[in-house]
Amino acid sequence: MNPVHRLALSVAQKGESRHQQALDRLGRLTGFRMPNSKNTRHILMIHGWLRGNLGDACIEAVVLQTLGKNFTVDVVAYPFAPFEADITQAFHDYDAVVVAPGGGIQNANDMRAKHILRDVIYCAANNIPCMFASHSFDPMYADLLPEKCKVFCREPVSHRLLPGSILTADLAWLQAVPVMKRREGHLVFLRHDNYSDLNRRGDTLFAQDTPIVDVGPDTRLCSSDWDRDSLETRSGLLSLPFVRCDTLEALLQVIGRARRVSSDRYHPAIFARMMGCETEFLARKNCSRDMGLLEQLTMPLDELQSLAAAGLNELVAEIHRSRKIKML
Repeated sequence: MNPVHRLALSVAQKGESRHQQALDRLGRLTGFRMPNSKNTRHILMIHGWLRGNLGDACIEAVVLQTLGKNFTVDVVAYPFAPFEADITQAFHDYDAVVVAPGGGIQNANDMRAKHILRDVIYCAANNIPCMFASHSFDPMYADLLPEKCKVFCREPVSHRLLPGSILTADLAWLQAVPVMKRREGHLVFLRHDNYSDLNRRGDTLFAQDTPIVDVGPDTRLCSSDWDRDSLETRSGLLSLPFVRCDTLEALLQVIGRARRVSSDRYHPAIFARMMGCETEFLARKNCSRDMGLLEQLTMPLDELQSLAAAGLNELVAEIHRSRKIKML
């Protein structure tokens, strides 16, 4: 393997492997600790995204909590491993390869997509069991996914796009949330790629000339995104207070105290719904994953949680089954 690519998995930096650096970051963001499994089945989770987005950290912690109880798991995650690095030769050392849940292949312009496709196509060509843990998909990738790759879709729009996929729900529905009694104020969560376009005209926030959400005297801006600093700076120009959350626990506490939450971010909307807030999901009409979540938000909470749990259980079962097939 090329030394630059081997760095993604095994070369220590400051006494820690890239795997351990990823787990340490996940622990700081979510409080996660990897279970100590003695199972000899060895799984590699690739394309983790730990840049600082709290929703991504949440769902990666949820899936690793389950996988870690059942298997020995190594983690390859950005920024501790370059997502473009070709580490496919290392896949042969594992019983299965799991693509970390969430993004990467859900938007047509995502810079990670071609590298994820490279990895799953390699697995299929070399009979290495490979699974997408809980994902949304842009339609342009539907015909590029190899049939041998098992796909778990976290919302129904992607599921309908991919015959043979398994419908589940976003793993954030399985996150434990605090019980909060005090309800006041209006929180607005916004995507980092809209920050520079934000402007306020009276009681309405716009992205360029498109109205996003109405604001009032009790409105505060917040972000679960990796680039929280930029929105905090922008909030002063919009004459709106900013609430900073740098950990999952802080995010849940802030959402749990709100009366109303408006969000174009996936996971704050899920957490708000789970905690009984008045929830407004600001879905992008040209985005399949947003339309899928909008559809699921009409479902009873217990059904969504059961769907997410069933998907995780089936992922574990699929890894067990695929390993048996590989050994035949």
